[in-house]
Amino acid sequence: MIREFYINNFKSLVNFNFQLDKFTCLIGLNGSGKSTILQAIDFTTQLIKGHIEDWLKTREWGPEDLLYYFKSGENINFVIKLQIEKSSYSWRSEFNANTLTCPNEEIVNDTSGEILFKVAERAYHIGNNPLKPIEFKYEGSLLSILQDEVLTEELINIRDFLISVKSTDLLSPQLMRKRARQADNDLGLGGEKLSAFLYDLSDDKKSKLNQLIKEKFQPTFESVETTTIQAGWKKLSIIENVFPRKKNNLSERLRTEARHVSDGLLRLLAILSQMMTNHQVLLFDEIEDGINPEIVEKLVDLL
Repeated sequence: MIREFYINNFKSLVNFNFQLDKFTCLIGLNGSGKSTILQAIDFTTQLIKGHIEDWLKTREWGPEDLLYYFKSGENINFVIKLQIEKSSYSWRSEFNANTLTCPNEEIVNDTSGEILFKVAERAYHIGNNPLKPIEFKYEGSLLSILQDEVLTEELINIRDFLISVKSTDLLSPQLMRKRARQADNDLGLGGEKLSAFLYDLSDDKKSKLNQLIKEKFQPTFESVETTTIQAGWKKLSIIENVFPRKKNNLSERLRTEARHVSDGLLRLLAILSQMMTNHQVLLFDEIEDGINPEIVEKLVDLL
């Protein structure tokens, strides 16, 4: 898990530090920086994936938008402290918005004090191995491009953990209603792959999702239905048991396509389905949007 997070010069965050538990909830007024904290965590973990330009385009940002306004010429510095099994680690790094790379970074095993990985002055070394010059292009962290064959098992575990951090802080009902062809086992940042993502879930996970929504949030809910239509597009519908008028209270199944499903139910589907993935850390923003306050309380308890 992520135990502690420090970042400096990212948007409105200057020398910002906070500790995390298995469940951490940020509460504050509009504009107080809650979303920026989630964006900062997502940004640093995206560096391990290496596709920084694509990430910026998704958010419709430029590199300059990452920097604190009054220190736009300086790099972004951050520290992430991790607990993986019985060992503690620190990843210290800085990010240059002009090159979109981390020119300096270091991963230390805090339990043993051993430096596992270090980048400085266009060279890197792993463990006790000699320095190697960096003669190739990359984005983000150098770990994003190094192959498993040259990394230690500890570094692979740290890299894979950071890659598994998932943010859905841009969830949009408008995007979640859209049909999708492929999800590649991942929900879009704004939920734009929801139909394909749910289509790919195993029957067991779909059954658990259906049961969870019915028991905890919506008694009339029966199931999620995903079907393939022309050209491989996936269509999402919701099946409910309702009691129509003038039918002697006999239940009847009602099928509703995603374009007519409420914002709150779509957000529930996105959030709860992410709990059934292998992501080690999940980041959600403003989960109360479009959701009844009583349901929000149950959702927070469940998380």
